[in-house]
Amino acid sequence: MLTPGLFGHDQFALADAVQVLEGGQFQRYYLRADGETWSRLGTAEDFRSRVLPPDASFLVESKRREQVFLQAGNVRTSAFRKNLVQGVQAFASGFPMDLSPVQARAFVDPAVPAGRRWTGSNVIAFADQIEVILGEPHPLEIYYLRGDGSSWRTPMGTANFANVPILKATGAIVVRRVKPDGGYRIAPPFGP
Repeated sequence: MLTPGLFGHDQFALADAVQVLEGGQFQRYYLRADGETWSRLGTAEDFRSRVLPPDASFLVESKRREQVFLQAGNVRTSAFRKNLVQGVQAFASGFPMDLSPVQARAFVDPAVPAGRRWTGSNVIAFADQIEVILGEPHPLEIYYLRGDGSSWRTPMGTANFANVPILKATGAIVVRRVKPDGGYRIAPPFGP
């Protein structure tokens, strides 16, 4: 799906790589010189069959050239289900367009049972958070759901990002949840 494609090397630091969030930390998988084997430091295992789930974002590290990402197929027309767990997790919306928190239904919705709702707080440590990694205009931006249950702000700002498309279709996004929601769904962000 990447053009012109990743460059492999048997030295960890010289190879193109993919970073995946596992257990709350990014793990770096690098492409070997044969162009087929994927390795990780500390193990001899080949990870070429590892599946990157559609509900999780990841980072692509291309050291030599810019890449164009193109995934062929039809755009989903049904809701996208994501099992939100308590704590830190990689996040993807399931749609090929940038979404706002409102479009992703990231707000306190009274129709959702209280034990599964998004959690807002005026204290960032007690609120659900969205972290955009390597996004624009900053390499890391953190947003948190305010106590009103609908406003998304940065720690030092007062602007409301609830209707701003901060959830980038090709960005790396990490969500920190106070409560899990195994029934979380994102409706298609376009008409029939």
